[in-house]
Amino acid sequence: MLSEFWSRLPASVKITLLQGTVGREQLLRLARLCLREMQEQPVAANEYLPDLARNFLLAAWEADPLNGELAADLLNLSPGRGLQSDLLRAVRQHFALPSNLSSLEQAIQKGDLEQETALILAGLKAEAGNLYWARALWKLGWRESRAELLEEALFALGRSEAPSPLTAFLKAQFHLAQRAAIQAASLGANQALDQVELALCSLNTLPGQGHPDSLPSELSA
Repeated sequence: MLSEFWSRLPASVKITLLQGTVGREQLLRLARLCLREMQEQPVAANEYLPDLARNFLLAAWEADPLNGELAADLLNLSPGRGLQSDLLRAVRQHFALPSNLSSLEQAIQKGDLEQETALILAGLKAEAGNLYWARALWKLGWRESRAELLEEALFALGRSEAPSPLTAFLKAQFHLAQRAAIQAASLGANQALDQVELALCSLNTLPGQGHPDSLPSELSA
């Protein structure tokens, strides 16, 4: 079965798969390749590509679950039903690109971390219900290994209309990273959060294939 599956894949998808499936950008690249090949090949050759495209896109969204644009792409590809689709719809509904991002983009290009942080926090205050800003703060916190920014993003999500299972998932990521950092410190290792992201591999799927009630109590607090 596996050999048949592999033999039917387009060469472009095979080559990209061999390069790896880690990271949002690589997963998005694979999803786009599958979608392109679906348009170019006859129907008989597309047996595996629709599900493969959706699974790659879903994996990319799981790596960036506050991204409303990815959520919209997934729903356009396959609306579906159930908790997972409900999460996607909620993220899409509460995510909007702000009308003017030029100042933020300039701060990022200049590497002005102080200005970038201030603009994101100001956006979050002005548009508390827009998941764009919570996502921006969450990503900044991970990028700069700043736990206080991650906590602020989680606090903002708690006050917003973000789905509670999604908030619980991100909260669990944060607490796992904290625990791993403490363990790393006890061994004399680097304490930076970006050095312990491998500890999050046990949470590589969103609720829907699991349930937040099944998390250990210390993580769901």
